[in-house]
Amino acid sequence: MDKLVSRDLSKVLNFSSRKRKVTLKDLHKTGIFLAEKLGDVSHLPMYFRIVKYEYPEFVAQAFSYAMASYATAKAPVFLKRLADIKQQSNLRIFIGIFPDKSGVNTLKVLLGGLPQGFGITKRCKMVPVEQLHLTLFFHSRFPATKYSWLVRLVGSMRSKYGDELVLTPSLISTKISNKLSYIWLEKFNSIVFRYYYGMFKLVREHKNMYKHLGEFLGKKKKSFYPHITLARCKNKLEQAKKESIDIAISAEFKLAVSKLTNKGPKYKIHATY
Repeated sequence: MDKLVSRDLSKVLNFSSRKRKVTLKDLHKTGIFLAEKLGDVSHLPMYFRIVKYEYPEFVAQAFSYAMASYATAKAPVFLKRLADIKQQSNLRIFIGIFPDKSGVNTLKVLLGGLPQGFGITKRCKMVPVEQLHLTLFFHSRFPATKYSWLVRLVGSMRSKYGDELVLTPSLISTKISNKLSYIWLEKFNSIVFRYYYGMFKLVREHKNMYKHLGEFLGKKKKSFYPHITLARCKNKLEQAKKESIDIAISAEFKLAVSKLTNKGPKYKIHATY
């Protein structure tokens, strides 16, 4: 396969490394690139949808496979390979509310001034400030065939609630489970629940569009508890003294794919539009 072609596609598909939103120009540029290389420019709208909604790594894998094949018609090979990859794959995925740059700076100040006595020990690993987020939905084995619908849902949520959200956490506390202990930022204002239940409302209002998501979202509805994890600890912590705070954090809805590693969970954010 042409290494230059592969590198160019990787460059335009790697939206997760960008700090800005993907623009219409970026989407069109990538869709046109795919269509031209696959010799299928008569179906440009389809490639725009693929770039916008499908998981970028799967698109890159299918494209590489098609370009390396000996088939004269590359587009059918690409589409079949993409469908096969999705059918065989599951994703560890979540919808989160991520602080923007201003929110991250606010959290840095907050965490930098944390008093002693919150149970942080050498066996505790602080979550990097840039990765802090509040999770609205999580699934450890989400079918990749339904991924594009989750991307659409995030887009609908952004349209409904705007690009910027405001979280007002009011309490830092220690939470203890059977295997791990956590230090949480919790007790958010009630508007967080509006976002959360608004997600289910969107699914109900657009049943035809989101019928593929209902069963997965419904199972998580009763177990939700809004929080931001500040640290994970291998030792069992005693209940730390709770401290109230009063800050506002500007944030955005984003969809992320997470992978477990020896150094903890790592995630990539799908571009938002």
